[in-house]
Amino acid sequence: VNYGGSQTFNITANTGYEIANVLVDGVSVGAVGSYTFSNVTANHTIAASFNLLTYTVTASAGTGGSISPQGTITVNYGGSQTFNITASTGYEIANVLVDGVSVGAVGSYTFSNVTANHTIAASFNLLTYTLTASAGTGGGIRPQGTITVNYGGNQTFNITANTGYEIANVLVDGVSVGAVGSYTFSNVTANHTIAASFNLLTYTLTASAGTGGSISPPGTITVNYGGNQTFNITANTGFEIANVLVDGVSVGTVGSYTFSNVTANHTIAASFSILTYAITATAGPNGTITPSGIVQINYGESQTFTFQASEGYQVYAFWVDGDSIGNGESYTFSNIVSNHDIHVQFSLIIGIDEENLIGTIRGWPNPTTDWFFLQTEMSGLETSRIEIVLCNVQGKTLWRDQRNETLKKVPLHGLKPGLYFIHLFYEGSLVKSMKVVKM
Repeated sequence: VNYGGSQTFNITANTGYEIANVLVDGVSVGAVGSYTFSNVTANHTIAASFNLLTYTVTASAGTGGSISPQGTITVNYGGSQTFNITASTGYEIANVLVDGVSVGAVGSYTFSNVTANHTIAASFNLLTYTLTASAGTGGGIRPQGTITVNYGGNQTFNITANTGYEIANVLVDGVSVGAVGSYTFSNVTANHTIAASFNLLTYTLTASAGTGGSISPPGTITVNYGGNQTFNITANTGFEIANVLVDGVSVGTVGSYTFSNVTANHTIAASFSILTYAITATAGPNGTITPSGIVQINYGESQTFTFQASEGYQVYAFWVDGDSIGNGESYTFSNIVSNHDIHVQFSLIIGIDEENLIGTIRGWPNPTTDWFFLQTEMSGLETSRIEIVLCNVQGKTLWRDQRNETLKKVPLHGLKPGLYFIHLFYEGSLVKSMKVVKM
């Protein structure tokens, strides 16, 4: 440069660099882009130095995870930098913002060919899981539906059967845990399902019958909760219902019984007894009937009655159910299916010949309501020794009197309607009997 001349120097940084300093004669004049020597009167030096450009990438992470590297990272011009985002246990990456703009829930991000400062920020969510609870007909589960539970959290479900139902089964993730009333998911780390099923309650009615009859339906019967069931009790021919026990307690000799609104197990037991009939056996004076009195006989059985006259007497006649059968030494009732009566009268073996004793015997009215008139014309006999006796069909004497007049009034008023006998005796020997119906 000529004395007193001037010279300008321009300093230019290459791409990716910047002017670091300019020294003039060893003295810094700063990071200037040009320098002019004016009125040069001596020699001089000028030296420029440069720095490679660098940029900062600021990395941050919210609660629930981390980003690596973290903090303010310096990156050379055109360089690259990768960041790895990791969620903590129980969390997941929610979002990653690069320079405030979401790049999604990515697990890593690389800044390439860096030519500016940047920011990267990761956020996280606590993991949540769904527990899906359902219940079939007959009960409920609480809470029901889809329940959200945080990672590691707990959730209890209560299972309740409706009235008349019971818990049949509880399936957790499709696997039975039994007929439990509650179930707790602990330390939840996955989605789950819980499903409760229910059964309608059923009860058993046990029906039995003893000898001599039946109960229908028999055996063990299953009845739903609140249901009804009728049992019919039938005695066989020749039997009658003796008793019906429901849960061990008598309900009487009923022909049917209904369990209504069943809410428990029950038993019903029917017992039967063979039918018995009474045969009333009576005998007049001067003899016996064996057996005598009221004899109880089972249905369908037979019974023989034997007549035994006292010494000097004979069977005059016997009556069965009011009908004269004749005479004989015995009578057998066969296949007995009803009550009966039998009455026998005896007479002297040597006595009065009825044909010679009685001239005429007439009685009226028959049937009658109050009085029965008996007209007798006897000859050759002492009237004081003739006796008239009124008996019932059992042979019981209801009225007796001596015949002291031709027309005798036999009183039947006050007696129950039915069949009666009027016997005529002479000196204690039966000589005539008549049947009279009282209305």
